[in-house]
Amino acid sequence: MSKKGHHLKDKGYKEIFENKDLFLEFLHTCIKEEWVNHIDPEQTERVDKEFILQDYQKQEADIIYRMKVGDRDGGRIVYVYVLLELQSSVDYTMPLRLLSYMVQLWLQETKNRTKGKRYALPPIVPIILYNGQKEWKVPRRFVEIIEEHSQYMPYLVDFKYIMVDINAYTEEQLRSISNTISYLFMFDRSEATDDYDALRERLKQLLSDRERLSTSHFKILINFVLCIIMNTRKIEGINEAEIAEIQALMEEGEDMTLAIERMLKREYKKERLAGRADDLLEGRLEGLEIGREEGK
Repeated sequence: MSKKGHHLKDKGYKEIFENKDLFLEFLHTCIKEEWVNHIDPEQTERVDKEFILQDYQKQEADIIYRMKVGDRDGGRIVYVYVLLELQSSVDYTMPLRLLSYMVQLWLQETKNRTKGKRYALPPIVPIILYNGQKEWKVPRRFVEIIEEHSQYMPYLVDFKYIMVDINAYTEEQLRSISNTISYLFMFDRSEATDDYDALRERLKQLLSDRERLSTSHFKILINFVLCIIMNTRKIEGINEAEIAEIQALMEEGEDMTLAIERMLKREYKKERLAGRADDLLEGRLEGLEIGREEGK
């Protein structure tokens, strides 16, 4: 995927996770820890800030939430930091990057504390959301990236991050979950973005399960699907009016292949005029026509 495509997907994920309800759905779907069951939704808020780290500030897509975990009267504040690692390569500096962000967040916390008075830092739970096809072999514990660390324990900094690997989920698992987050993962899985037929089947299932999703969440998924389609087909120059028309078709429950077909046909026409018509694309268009006729 191009840098532009990665940027659009990063932006798409950030917009989704900036929705508090969807973020909590992500935690309940993917993080099987007891503390997740004790989050107070009414005292959960996104931290609207950016880290000022010169080395990373232009490349990161991250989300931070501040939440109370436990009883409303006796709960504790916890930060959940999610770093969106939406690229094909594996970054072995990830534990160090996470530590940098966690320290920055703790330093921000200390600014609101009274000097000379004892205090306890709030827990920060680091989570990596990864959608690459390569196996993630980065150590989960920070101390494991330090040479000969066993000789100097317990004097070294250490923590463990939670890994959520989108491609580790099976198709059956995601279909059985059948919520907004599982659909998000289904559309983002490598085979969905490389295989047109798989993408088309996921679109059909989304329509069949539409009643199980809220209207707002369904619209969010539609926007993400459009991003996936445009990135996958490498189609550029779609204007706002065309996007609005495609969105309207999808939201009204029309056969989503109509929207896909429109984009493919225009790309095919452009390539044909340039003398670079793609036989595979033409075959897919014919398949769409046959599918629509059979579905009547």
